[in-house]
Amino acid sequence: MATDGSESEVDLERLPEISGGDTEFEQQLAGEYVNQAAELLQEIGEAAARGDVEAARRAAHTLKGSSQTIGALKVAAVAAEIEQLAAAGDPSAAAARLDRARASLAAARQILDRYFGSDAYRRAA
Repeated sequence: MATDGSESEVDLERLPEISGGDTEFEQQLAGEYVNQAAELLQEIGEAAARGDVEAARRAAHTLKGSSQTIGALKVAAVAAEIEQLAAAGDPSAAAARLDRARASLAAARQILDRYFGSDAYRRAA
């Protein structure tokens, strides 16, 4: 777990667990995750704006799963909330959580940047 007070944001033990200790693979996974997560947040916002709760729910579900896999715990938690709200047919409440989700992703990105020592992993993905 992260030791700089960000335990609730990112579980940094997940990357070595899923990569088998392969740092290059960790960077690839993290870079793909960060880019995909940003795209999914965009999808959620667009779906919620047009009232497509099923599309918002699916995108939130995907974001929740990938966030859990990579160890981005706070993003996963907010995505779970969005998924539940969309499933309940409330696109405006789901959209209202997007700022929190974006902030959580930004925090996770900063933690990953520090973990890897730069943001090069994101640009390479």
